[in-house]
Amino acid sequence: MMFYKKILSAVLAAFGLSLTFLLLSLISGAVNGYLDYWDAWMMMPVFLLAAGGFIVAVGLPVSIVSYYIVRNKGKSRRLLNFSIHVLSAAVAGFFIFREVYGILLTVFAGFLYFLFDEWLLYHSKHEPVKGTKWDTAFVALVLVCIGVPLFMAIWNSGREEDDDLPDLSKPPVISVVWNEKTLESIKPKYCKVEVKGCTKEMDPYYTDSLKGDVLDTYYSNTFTLSAANREGEPEFEIYYLEGEEVKELRPVNGVYVVPLGLKDQVMKGNAVWENEILTFEATVNMIETSPAK
Repeated sequence: MMFYKKILSAVLAAFGLSLTFLLLSLISGAVNGYLDYWDAWMMMPVFLLAAGGFIVAVGLPVSIVSYYIVRNKGKSRRLLNFSIHVLSAAVAGFFIFREVYGILLTVFAGFLYFLFDEWLLYHSKHEPVKGTKWDTAFVALVLVCIGVPLFMAIWNSGREEDDDLPDLSKPPVISVVWNEKTLESIKPKYCKVEVKGCTKEMDPYYTDSLKGDVLDTYYSNTFTLSAANREGEPEFEIYYLEGEEVKELRPVNGVYVVPLGLKDQVMKGNAVWENEILTFEATVNMIETSPAK
């Protein structure tokens, strides 16, 4: 009889976990503006099977062992039963999921299992529900021991997500990567479109000075561009001189190929967002036979 009640407790815990998942999905959808009742209900059987399988495979053996440990413990039985279910769920969640929300899920599943286990297996014995102040203190201690690390993990997770967000108070960052090296001397200039005089630079020029950080076509005539500190990718524009004509360099599969046979020059580039422009430049050494001037 005990074994069947344990299985029933597992099934009821799976239903409780699934209904909680459904409710949270509906609330999250309503808050974020993508409420879809049909999708939420369609996920219910899938989550129910997954939760049921997990609780039976992991929780049932623990709960059976717990029964033989706590059955003759008298007044401390309920408290010990609660501790075994919840703490073992926390440990299982840590080793299986290794992330905060997975641990929270397993802890809640263990708590539901404990509630249904107490109701089905021990309610018929008419045990008094009233506990001592020490029982209450111990339960509070267990919850604090579980809750504080989880809270800190969630807090740190949120801070990490915030760190990944762009800082709009600072200008975007552009990287010109050539020959597996990021060019440093690209002289970026940032402005907002609504500011008077904020324009793109489309005036490359020839140069005799190739000092410092240059794109040397002797080693490679290709480069790539990337942007950081903004959510969306900008539209890149690269301009170069061929004779006296200004031309735009178009990428091929994200790679810019500098035409050979040009003169040494300073190419101009623009990274254009909806309301922002960042201009930059790159000095190009077009000598094909020697890396030195």
